[in-house]
Amino acid sequence: MGTLRDLQFALQLKIEELRQRDALIDELELELDAKDDLIRRLQGELDRLRLSAPGVSAAGQQRASSLRVRRKALLTEPVTVEPKLVLQNLPISYSKSQESQRLIESALAENECMKYLDRDQIRCSVDSAYPITLKQGVSVVQEGDNGTQAYIVEEGKLEACRAGQRLHIIEPGMMFEELALIHNHTCSTTVTALVNSRLWVMEGQVFQRIMQRNSLIAITQSLHFLRSVALLCVFPEDVLMKVSDALEECHYSDGDYIIRNGNPGDKLYILSQGQVKVLERHSVGEESMMVSVLTIGDCFGERGDDVRSMSALAAGDVTCLVIDREVFKKVTGGLDDARKNPSNKARSKLHCTYKDAWCLYMLMEACEGGDLWNLLRERGSLEEDAVRFYAACVLEALSVLHDKGIVHRDLKPENVLLDQRGYAKLRGFGCAKKLGSLHRAWSFCGSVGYQPPEVILHQGHGLSTDLWALGMLLYELLNSSALFSGSEQLKVYTATLKGIDELEFPKTISRTAAHFIKSLCRLNPSERLGQRNGVKDICKHMWFEGFDWEGLQKGTLTPPVIPNGDQSCRRSALLKDDNLLEFYYDDTKTVYDMFQRGLRIAGNGPCLGFRKPREPYQWISYTEVAERAQVLGSGLLAKGCKPNPQQYVGIFAQNRPEWVIAELACYTFSMALVPLYDTLGLEAMVHILNLAEISMVICDKEDKAESLLKNKEKGVTPTLSCLVLFNPFSAALLERGRNVIQDKFCGIINISVEALHDVMTEDPETSTFKE
Repeated sequence: MGTLRDLQFALQLKIEELRQRDALIDELELELDAKDDLIRRLQGELDRLRLSAPGVSAAGQQRASSLRVRRKALLTEPVTVEPKLVLQNLPISYSKSQESQRLIESALAENECMKYLDRDQIRCSVDSAYPITLKQGVSVVQEGDNGTQAYIVEEGKLEACRAGQRLHIIEPGMMFEELALIHNHTCSTTVTALVNSRLWVMEGQVFQRIMQRNSLIAITQSLHFLRSVALLCVFPEDVLMKVSDALEECHYSDGDYIIRNGNPGDKLYILSQGQVKVLERHSVGEESMMVSVLTIGDCFGERGDDVRSMSALAAGDVTCLVIDREVFKKVTGGLDDARKNPSNKARSKLHCTYKDAWCLYMLMEACEGGDLWNLLRERGSLEEDAVRFYAACVLEALSVLHDKGIVHRDLKPENVLLDQRGYAKLRGFGCAKKLGSLHRAWSFCGSVGYQPPEVILHQGHGLSTDLWALGMLLYELLNSSALFSGSEQLKVYTATLKGIDELEFPKTISRTAAHFIKSLCRLNPSERLGQRNGVKDICKHMWFEGFDWEGLQKGTLTPPVIPNGDQSCRRSALLKDDNLLEFYYDDTKTVYDMFQRGLRIAGNGPCLGFRKPREPYQWISYTEVAERAQVLGSGLLAKGCKPNPQQYVGIFAQNRPEWVIAELACYTFSMALVPLYDTLGLEAMVHILNLAEISMVICDKEDKAESLLKNKEKGVTPTLSCLVLFNPFSAALLERGRNVIQDKFCGIINISVEALHDVMTEDPETSTFKE
């Protein structure tokens, strides 16, 4: 007995020791959470101090600006978007030895981005590669070039340099410039052959067409199969596409029960591979009897009531396509009644539109509370209740868009505005697209870090793109930094393609929130939360448990942040009740007429505003704008431009007062201003310059002028003879321009606000421009 008592006593000691250890662990975890919270708050305070410190050094300013930088959306439309043309036009295939094929396959398989391609995509990519040879000392890529090709080394050795400094050696079997397969980019390195070398080249546009074609083939095969199903063949193609998106592939082994007698019946099954035995039992205790055998294309479960009356048994290996009965009813019978008239309070209100001969103008609601990007910059990460409120506002907007078949494709903090009440509004529809009958788009678009894998790999994307971006948005709001970010786009894409399932979230994000985010960001688009039932499924997630959706829609919920509003915001176009103040004048038919009327009425009153970083707004009066436009227009005439509508002047710049002045100058002197954008690549700009025979281009930055000079040096823009810059420029650029452009009107000219002011004070008979 003594021994037993000793053992019991020892057991009690161990239990007490374990209890104390558990208590210590709990205490340490609480302390760790407190430390994490302190670090987060201190980091946010440090960020604010760095941004607001008046005496911060240049290096400090650079570090501070890198903490939170507004992201720009990318948008590149595919060369061919017509599905029939994509399917009919096969990419050119180049013959190669088996050794070369294995080399290219290995390079793709080992590349961090390309290893996610399937077998058919790799095979087609290998076939499309063509060979080139390089002699020693020849550069295949120059720093600053427009990158449109990727390369795989078969023989030889190359070096990659940046700003004259060697970065690394590229040897056989290695791939470089793979970012060009995803989208056109500016090359950041110069790659030169150290010895005679042989490379395989993959064109970015060809690769993207391969991805698009393979995706279309899969969609076409799916539609072809669904049309062969008797239950589905009566539905139109757009309904079949919705069914295809909602189907889930399930596999069963021989003898597995797919449906069991007595179980709830809430799913429809379509047999896509194998055979299924249907068993029926008439009464309890009787042995089940086989009543039929189902083959490929047969459906079962579609008449299932709340409880199954039959069983379905796999006969061998079986693959079924499964869809929830309620989802099936929804996609084949229209949208839920509750969402036929959705609230549009979560989108910026469109007051009215105007147009002239060139543009359509939209007058939108003024959201004076800034955006979530600014809120993150000022406050750091947000509380979970605040994030839940903003997520609900965004979901209200997405539900409206998705019901209309529109995908936003650029959801991020910068595109979520706060109105004067503090409610969130969705904006930034530059990448939005109404999906066609295939419910797919192939554009490369969105902001880096928010793009899902299917966009990066050009595999075709649909409404689930916004679900992924919503998960990324929630993570950034909760953590104050994006999940996927960095200065090197390729590394961001690589991290995105790996997915987030295995990532460990910071302790500042609750388990429920982490589960919610990961449910939205599944690698397979069809598995993302909301892909089947739409926003309704997302609203049912436990993260939204207890949230007052009715209060949100009625506007009775108190927002987490009440904006002060920008007191300098001009509301002259709106009445006190926010209705639009509209006046129509017989003498105002165009924007030019509107400016002339403002000039007559306001004179020296403010017309154009601009602001430098961390400085107050400055205003240019109507009179000054008119005078500067007169000076600029006269200068254009002096440089050989003709006063007629067929005289095209290019402008390669962002919106600034100088842009408006340039537009007014051209219109005043009957010239046409042609915007040039590099989003479709420099080749598109070259095409526009040559097609319109543009001789003069206005630029805002020196690097843009340099890119135009580079094309002039190559001889691809023969008509270009003069560049005009908004800002002061270097003497080196001026000298380069004189050497490149051998023309009587040659020159590189400064038309900054300051320069135009100087010109206006000089004798107009002796000076029109400062060169």
